[in-house]
Amino acid sequence: MRCASRLALAAIVLLASGPAVCQTSFGAASGSLEFNGARLGMSLSEWKLMPRAEGSPADVTATCSDEAVPDSASRVKFSTSAPAPPLVVCSYAARLGRYMLSEDLPLTKTYFARNPKYYFLSGRLAKIEFRSSINAFGDLVAVFEAKFGQESQTIRDQIRTPFGLKLPRVQKIWRLPDGLVRIVDPSASLDQLVVDFTGPVSSRPTPAG
Repeated sequence: MRCASRLALAAIVLLASGPAVCQTSFGAASGSLEFNGARLGMSLSEWKLMPRAEGSPADVTATCSDEAVPDSASRVKFSTSAPAPPLVVCSYAARLGRYMLSEDLPLTKTYFARNPKYYFLSGRLAKIEFRSSINAFGDLVAVFEAKFGQESQTIRDQIRTPFGLKLPRVQKIWRLPDGLVRIVDPSASLDQLVVDFTGPVSSRPTPAG
């Protein structure tokens, strides 16, 4: 059974009072890439029906970009008669008072997958993306090499900071029959890397800004 998810803001309390943090599962299942049970190619309705991990807060809910903003201060409503947008971005969130907090998942024994996002293109899961500490790079490379073998490509370039400085950046890419796995270190947030699982080229959503 999958391990319980953790909220970043409540991590210290949960770790002090609950069982040890377990790792999120990812890899290939039934010929499709998956992350913590979410399988590339699954439908949006299937994703919404996925059972939450044992011990997850009861108020954790799936939120998507084509739905009302889940904020008690918001009264925004979306027309149910309008056609579904071709790209829907979803995540999990939990309520803490009047705030909705994105749910983080334990990635390794040390690091978390921060705010995983699920991109549905024409109703099918085409991309999964999350961020983690830049210090998780070595651990993630080791895990992915154990799962998928040696990376297909390593790209070294530079990223420009808001202050105009250029810093080294590295991308590790695994090209697989059913998609692509990539680590980009650092991301636009210089203290975080980004990981994405993406389906075949024909089903890939346009990268988010």
